[in-house]
Amino acid sequence: MKHDVLSKRIYLLLLLLIASILIGNYATRNNTTLSAPMETSFEFCLTYNINGDNQISTFNDTYRMTSNDGTHTIPLAFTGDEMDKLLAFVEDNALMDTDFTDMPILVHFTPSESCTLHLKMPDGETKTIKWQTGQVEVIHNPSGTTTVNGQAKVLFEFETLIKEMIANRKDVQQLPPEKGYD
Repeated sequence: MKHDVLSKRIYLLLLLLIASILIGNYATRNNTTLSAPMETSFEFCLTYNINGDNQISTFNDTYRMTSNDGTHTIPLAFTGDEMDKLLAFVEDNALMDTDFTDMPILVHFTPSESCTLHLKMPDGETKTIKWQTGQVEVIHNPSGTTTVNGQAKVLFEFETLIKEMIANRKDVQQLPPEKGYD
């Protein structure tokens, strides 16, 4: 009788061990699949300021800016809705299809800000666009409105949209003011 009870206990322990191994293997396999990093289909990196000192990048989820105290880099991620809005802007304004080379200088700024925008679209297509603030004419009207002219207008608007999205974030507001140039 003792032998039968002992055999049943060993049999149950073996079943539990096998079940644990199977469940553990299944959980590990599925956990690996679920925790694998998901690639974001749309990415961008905007570099701007006089020397290209400042940068907002979704490639590494950071915001880098230069103040009079030095360079500051903080983590910065956009929400899915923000990325959708930015992607819609890129698509609606055909940034990938527009030739932005040979844009005329409309306004002479000293010093002139240089901007570079790297885009990676959902289909993997990439594009780099460079422009200067002098290629955008910004007119502040007496009525309080602003008129923006020039081929680079859409680039200026995209840059403004990105900056407006991050401007009210607490971690961005805690940074010192951006470095000014005289």
